[in-house]
Amino acid sequence: MAEFLVIKVEHLDNERGDLKDKEVFYFEHFSVLHEKLFQESKPKSVITSTDSGHKFNVVPGIYELVFSEKVDGCCTLISAEFLKQVDYWQE
Repeated sequence: MAEFLVIKVEHLDNERGDLKDKEVFYFEHFSVLHEKLFQESKPKSVITSTDSGHKFNVVPGIYELVFSEKVDGCCTLISAEFLKQVDYWQE
């Protein structure tokens, strides 16, 4: 378990136009100092089912994300718990 900065969540259409999946974009390495974000890595992403129940109501925000081990280079998001809101656009 680790803390991650979730910066964006996009709903993905399938061939029938259903919103079955969402892609979660996050930073694995980051620091938030004086409400300003200093990025230490490129953003990563994971696709999760909308049926999974993972809620990302506060974005950007710090979340505790738990992933499964990588299988064929991909990992699955097991759980997501909101910890803290971040406003990195604030001066």
